[in-house]
Amino acid sequence: LGARLPDDMLVVLPRGQRSISGDRIGWFREGLSAAGPQVVEDEAEEARSRLVDFIEHVQQRFDVPPARTLLAGFSQGGELAASAALTAPERVAGFAMLCGRILPEIADEVASRDALVGLHALVVHGRGDETLPLEWAERASAWLGRLRVEHSVRVHDAGHELTPAMEDDLVDWAGAPER
Repeated sequence: LGARLPDDMLVVLPRGQRSISGDRIGWFREGLSAAGPQVVEDEAEEARSRLVDFIEHVQQRFDVPPARTLLAGFSQGGELAASAALTAPERVAGFAMLCGRILPEIADEVASRDALVGLHALVVHGRGDETLPLEWAERASAWLGRLRVEHSVRVHDAGHELTPAMEDDLVDWAGAPER
């Protein structure tokens, strides 16, 4: 996917540091229950904070301004991208959330509407996603609308997966000069 992005784009793929289930690696533990997804809040907050610090480090190291910084992630990575962007919008120009959700747990940490001006978002989701149902994308869109964050929503005939059409949405969004 990184090879399909513009040639002048630096692609950095940070990896979660936590064992979250068996041999799976992630950023924080998260479980699915009848009440919906549940995160270990202190782990999610630690991951968000570490990602914001990492973004600043990469920007300084490679001389990349926030106006040229995009975050994107799939599933939990999308949750983390949204969390970092919405709580530290001064660090990024936008975020893409692929089959993820905006964590309700960050509500008190989300930046003001004024600080979010200029932030762009892409929400991509599978209509048949059984892990995080489409309702989470709809909730994200409504929340972004209330925050007045410019965003696009793309829904695909897919499950909890990254399909070629979803990749196309990300590539088009990331390469658009006006985003």
